[in-house]
Amino acid sequence: MTLDQLLMLTTVIDLGNVQAASQKLNKTQPAISKGLKQLEIQLQINILDRSEYRLKLTPEGKQIYSHAKRILAEADILQQVTTHLSQGNESEVSIAIDGAFDSAQLTPIFAKIQQKFPHTSLIIRQEYLTGAFNRLINDEVDIAISLKESALIKRQPLDYLYLNVQSLITVANPNILRRHANLTSVKQLKSEYLIMLQDSGSLTKGFEFGVLDGQRKYYVNDFATKKQLIVNDLGWGKLPEYMMQTELDNGNLVIITPEGNENRIDIEYYAIKKKILGPVSTYLWQTLAKSFG
Repeated sequence: MTLDQLLMLTTVIDLGNVQAASQKLNKTQPAISKGLKQLEIQLQINILDRSEYRLKLTPEGKQIYSHAKRILAEADILQQVTTHLSQGNESEVSIAIDGAFDSAQLTPIFAKIQQKFPHTSLIIRQEYLTGAFNRLINDEVDIAISLKESALIKRQPLDYLYLNVQSLITVANPNILRRHANLTSVKQLKSEYLIMLQDSGSLTKGFEFGVLDGQRKYYVNDFATKKQLIVNDLGWGKLPEYMMQTELDNGNLVIITPEGNENRIDIEYYAIKKKILGPVSTYLWQTLAKSFG
């Protein structure tokens, strides 16, 4: 049994006769008839009912036809993938994105990658604090969306592509202002839990920034959990501005500005690459440049 025989079978059935299949496949009618007969001999089953002018499938032939269509479709995909890879395209491209970055801005770019390179898998990793940058310098991803970490890592030949500025803002449940009616200093919040995000990287290991001695703390490993805790009055902390606009509008969250705390942090985000990229990841890099340029 060959793919060519299966193609002859499906084409004859789809077009209704050997003559039409002959024209489409650029084969002689005797060659197609011989190929179909050999297929039946090899499978030891009658696939075609030849009792009438128009060829029909036997009950067994209907099952063979169904499997043949599936096999031919998979063979076509395999050929496409083989061609894709033989042209030097990557089988997969990986990108690490900082969790404070609004990844919805990247969705149209990912859609273009999917459309242009359907046989390349796109691996998207969400990281926190130095995590995305860490993945890049450890050669675990092709591109990182992160803030610059030049103070923490030196002598790395990195390429930076500026994207935009996004903000982290200190917020709390409105009840915190009822408990601290004259909130002016971060010291007044030592009895309240500060919700802190754990670094998914290793570049800040052992460091805690902006934390008072004796401050109560909860640790979480993603912004969704942090937001949930703050909305439910279990603590306070910074959240990405894009993530909480609805809660600010409906009053479930309020912005607080106690002295002694960096209440708003504006982060300059960059796409960062470390090495020469393949065709697909290069297209991703170029599309990022066009979209944010």
